[in-house]
Amino acid sequence: MKRAATLTVLFSILLAVAAYAEPMAAHGKSKGGPRPRAKVTGFRAKDSAKGSVLDEKVKAVTPDNVNIADVFGQTLLMQVCQRGTLAQLKKLLAMQETNVNAENQKGNTAFLYAAQREDPQFVQAFLRLKKDRFTDESFNHKNQDGETALMLATGHKRVFDELLKHHPIEGDINDIKDKNDTTLLIKAAEGGSAEVVRDLLAKGAKIDAKNKFKVSALRKAIEKNQAEVVDVLVENVHLFENPEKDFFDALSESVWMKDRVGIALKLVDAVHMDLNKKNNGTLVLVEATKRCHVELAMKLVGQGANPKLEDAWGKTALSLAGGCPGLQEYFLSLDK
Repeated sequence: MKRAATLTVLFSILLAVAAYAEPMAAHGKSKGGPRPRAKVTGFRAKDSAKGSVLDEKVKAVTPDNVNIADVFGQTLLMQVCQRGTLAQLKKLLAMQETNVNAENQKGNTAFLYAAQREDPQFVQAFLRLKKDRFTDESFNHKNQDGETALMLATGHKRVFDELLKHHPIEGDINDIKDKNDTTLLIKAAEGGSAEVVRDLLAKGAKIDAKNKFKVSALRKAIEKNQAEVVDVLVENVHLFENPEKDFFDALSESVWMKDRVGIALKLVDAVHMDLNKKNNGTLVLVEATKRCHVELAMKLVGQGANPKLEDAWGKTALSLAGGCPGLQEYFLSLDK
């Protein structure tokens, strides 16, 4: 009895000293049956020696303390699913007392974290549990952002495929959204898996669907600099209802973002656009010239952009080209 009490105290100290400060942390509701709420410790601490400390916590765990959580609701099972090993996960799941459905303060469960790992064996470990522990409700659980495991797995094709194998999508794939109307395709574009993006398009995902912030898969891929995803979306330009507008908006955004010149060049080549149209007062050629994107500026001019046209602030590409080697000379040569 005294030994069990000592182990419980030791485990509580280890959990408090090494709780992982993750961005989606949170509290302890649970679904899928009458499961106890996770006990909450009074501290949250930094993870100073990630692997070794986590290993010590797993070694010290007992049925009495396995569901202890920090003040953000982070349980040991959640921490293992975030950055632990498969062996550690299997040990915790083998304990019948482990609450696999505990939620942290933002509604995330261990399974939602497992879905974000590259190795599909982490989600497989949950899917093999008996139905009374891990239910359909557990699988389809949404965190406070409205994200399911399937949405969070879109960055890793093998994990995504594993989830689909056990729970195929029923109904319209475009109806699967988070609370901000972000679709599976937009999430996949953000996660950077060109293969998942391609698969979703083949399943009928709407390529130009936008979330409530008016961000599409193309805009999200550019924002996250996911060049391979952009390639897939450009290949499927015929699926856009209004490609000229969508690509022009995307080009206007990419031209002023760092390290997006390659993407901008692909957009210019993909669709015929009116490159002399202003976007909130700006001109894509002026913006490209400001940043001395010489190759892009020349490409834009070749596609009809006018270097003498003024933006809303009276600036022209010609007037700004002096600091870009060879560009001003190129602009002036157009009049000869």
